[in-house]
Amino acid sequence: MKEVKSESSIKTFQLHKNYRKRIISAGEFEISDLKLPKETGAERCFAVDKKKQEEYHFVKEHIKKIPIDRKKLRTRLFGTILLAVLFGVVAAAVFAALRPVFDNLLYRKDNTVVISGEDEISEETPEENAPVYITETQLMEPEDYQVLQNKLYAIGREANKSVVAVRGIGEATDWFDNAYETESQGTGIIVADTGDEYLVVTEKKVISDASQVEVTFYNNDTASAVLQAYDENTGIAMLCVEKRQLSADTTDQVAAATLSSFSALSQGTIVIAIGSPLGEPFSILTGNVTSSSYEVSTVDANYKVISTDINASDAGSGALINLKGEVVGLMLQSYSTREAQSTVTAISISQISKLLEKMSNGESPAYLGLEICTVTAEIAKSNELPKGIYIKQVSPDSPAMQAGIQVGDVLTKIDNKEILTAEQYEDCIMNAKDGQQSTVTVKRMGADGKYQDLRFKVVFGTLQEN
Repeated sequence: MKEVKSESSIKTFQLHKNYRKRIISAGEFEISDLKLPKETGAERCFAVDKKKQEEYHFVKEHIKKIPIDRKKLRTRLFGTILLAVLFGVVAAAVFAALRPVFDNLLYRKDNTVVISGEDEISEETPEENAPVYITETQLMEPEDYQVLQNKLYAIGREANKSVVAVRGIGEATDWFDNAYETESQGTGIIVADTGDEYLVVTEKKVISDASQVEVTFYNNDTASAVLQAYDENTGIAMLCVEKRQLSADTTDQVAAATLSSFSALSQGTIVIAIGSPLGEPFSILTGNVTSSSYEVSTVDANYKVISTDINASDAGSGALINLKGEVVGLMLQSYSTREAQSTVTAISISQISKLLEKMSNGESPAYLGLEICTVTAEIAKSNELPKGIYIKQVSPDSPAMQAGIQVGDVLTKIDNKEILTAEQYEDCIMNAKDGQQSTVTVKRMGADGKYQDLRFKVVFGTLQEN
């Protein structure tokens, strides 16, 4: 049988003979070595059919990255930075040269500030909370004084919500043994609201002979009051008023006074007198502080007196308030000097705040019975005295006298606490309790002119009504 060879099989045979031939094109693609297996005679006849079944992978593709030219990159970066710097310099120079021109065209400033009666405002709006300076003064008209006076009295009317009129009712008999009713009047200040009660501070003399005490509030509502505590030294009494006696309208309107913690009042400070400075309840007077340096020595305490130019009667009572409506002084006409008896006199509320707190809790202040003053460094040097508290007076039948303390002694300790100022002594007395036993150390001059320490056992008491 004659063998027939197709054209495709002949080409395959030729490629098999040159199986080591390699073709390279453009340096990008390569044809790998191609090895063909040996074929039998039958297989060569069916080469075309087997080609469909066999796969020849004789082409492989490799993609290579173009290498980075670092030198060229550095050159471009340096050029870009140089151009940016040059642009900035030119822009700054142009802006500086043209700024005055644009300022004149766009912003026309007017630095004159005019304050007139119509409240004109300058074109430049001041920043928030910035100070405003008045460059032109204006004379006040009578109407302006009236406006200020109205504002002062408005503060007083608001503060009068903490004021009550106190009425002490008692009984007495005449020469013929006929009974009659006595009455005394004064003013009280609500200093605390406990939730169930109002605590009212007033003068003890208003209720000293009373068997019944009544208080009248700002809206004319009346209730009974009972004595909580009193201080015979200052003549201050604390009353208690139960709120269940009062209407809801009264409790809504009434409020406890705010007590100022600021003790120093300089001359010329504006104050408002509320209460009954001239004897009329819920009256209001305004004036100025004339002096606050005068000091009164009482038993176990020294108080600075606030003098004013506000007219008052001997029976006047009430309080002094500042422009914030805070109580700065409690009116006590008995502390006024002979020259100032016709004006309002008060003691600083900050000096008696601890006393009021103690009385609010139903305690009367403890009592030792000494009138004292501080031995300052100057006094000690000029009078050859040791430092401490100089005893000016010892009250008769007081705990101090019963213990053996004398006038001229210099008190230096109470128990283990050193006492060098009158304020320290007053704090110690205020913290003491009735019946408390303590050791008081004093320095007393001996026959040789030298001071020696002496210790005394004292029992604190309470100052009883004279």
